[in-house]
Amino acid sequence: MMDKINAQFLFIMFGICGTWIVAEVQPRKWAEDDCQRSLRESLAISVKTRSPPKLSGHWTSTKCEVRPGPEFVLRKYVFRKSGFFAQLFYYADEQCSHVTHYVSARGKVKPLGESWRTPGGVQSKYSLSEVKVIPYSEKKAHTFGKLVRRFCPDAKVKTVSPYRKFSIFKFPLRSKRKSTFENLEDFDCTKLFNFTMNELQLLRVERKQLKSIMTKSSEKRLELHLGDVSTEMTYRWQHVPTYYQIPLVKAKTPGCEVCSILSSANHRRPPALLISQHHEVALSGEWVSERCETRPNGQFLTRHLSFLGWRSFQGVYEFYRDPDCSEASYSIAIKGTYVLSGKSDVIPSASEFIFETSRLKITPQNYQMLMYMNSYAGNKCGDSGNWKTGVTQDVTSTEGCVLLGISLPHVEYELMKTEYDNRHSYLYVGQRPSDYVPLSDVKNRPTSFQHPLVRCGSNNEIMHEVSPVFDQYSAYSGSDSMAVPLTSSSEQKKNQNNFIIAVVDTMCTS
Repeated sequence: MMDKINAQFLFIMFGICGTWIVAEVQPRKWAEDDCQRSLRESLAISVKTRSPPKLSGHWTSTKCEVRPGPEFVLRKYVFRKSGFFAQLFYYADEQCSHVTHYVSARGKVKPLGESWRTPGGVQSKYSLSEVKVIPYSEKKAHTFGKLVRRFCPDAKVKTVSPYRKFSIFKFPLRSKRKSTFENLEDFDCTKLFNFTMNELQLLRVERKQLKSIMTKSSEKRLELHLGDVSTEMTYRWQHVPTYYQIPLVKAKTPGCEVCSILSSANHRRPPALLISQHHEVALSGEWVSERCETRPNGQFLTRHLSFLGWRSFQGVYEFYRDPDCSEASYSIAIKGTYVLSGKSDVIPSASEFIFETSRLKITPQNYQMLMYMNSYAGNKCGDSGNWKTGVTQDVTSTEGCVLLGISLPHVEYELMKTEYDNRHSYLYVGQRPSDYVPLSDVKNRPTSFQHPLVRCGSNNEIMHEVSPVFDQYSAYSGSDSMAVPLTSSSEQKKNQNNFIIAVVDTMCTS
């Protein structure tokens, strides 16, 4: 089998029963062309923002959201001039079909100005006036009741019952008639429930002009991006967001079924989404970002992952300085092997993997990154002092690059899942830790996901037609559960030629 054909035409002559046949093979177009086109089209979508952002209106989730923990949540937020009203429905399952409890929060939010950490975002401050909780089962009511009575006596909650509200936060609002606070008792039990609205500290509203190439039609879509939720639950209360969650959209967004369900739902009639069948995680093929993605501390990037045969993978990460991914900073390319560990215990539709990166290439794309790379005089990041803009260096021989915090070989314990709709296949990769703890420790394996990647390639038949960053490579193992060594390009070509000769010999002698 040949994974890569360099010639424009390949003529294979072989004998069958003494007859020579000349076969002309037309190489198929590499799938990378389609993937690069998909990525370019995603980044070319017209995006408009305004500062301060216009928050007014009803915003909802577009799907069941998986937060670190994991927590399974649907959000419904209403913003008015007088303040905001947030409603969060929590579930026992990743499909948001079995609701467990409900949290509502009222307060005010005030945009302060452009974020200095996250370009394109707006910093804001918020204040809460009340937070209430409703359990939807006897078990949850019993747990919450014990928690509040023991650790938050100021709430003065005597009994907690299913479908009955009780307060976990109350703070007196400033009276319109007086210059002092009203004489009301205040208390804060939100820490007990690990609840915070710190996501309101970072805001971005995008207006997108989505165009359909097939129908040549277009539609406008408003998205509300709120700050990320810390992956370390014990630090969530003091966490300051520097990138974004999956966005909310306007409640009346056309074609959004979840939006419609949430719009008509309330605390008396909590929403329940339909249960869909779980699919086995299928990684093979190519996957690219469907938007300009964010990472902690104002990093923007796109991803292009390729999963080849025999448990080998490669990836290209393009980093940018702006939220539109138009000002390139640098890129890294990696390759290695991966092992399937088994099904996830916390998210039934996901599987656990171990990835080992063995090769790394880096390309500075702008002057600032070039100066940064050349400022290092050590021997732990390629040919120090000789970096050039747009020129790639392979830093495998220096065991990675200390400047970027990458050492080789690099092992990560991952969580991944795939989803499908009528048009696309999606790949979810584990969310990166907010506190930068290494994923090389199994206890730090992610419990939530990044923005999904979309599968690309002609008819998705791309497993053996990947145009790689590195020379085409492959590895072989009779077992799916074992890591395998990589073979060199010369060995591969030799093996490919031997394979062709063997096939020809078999056909001629049979």
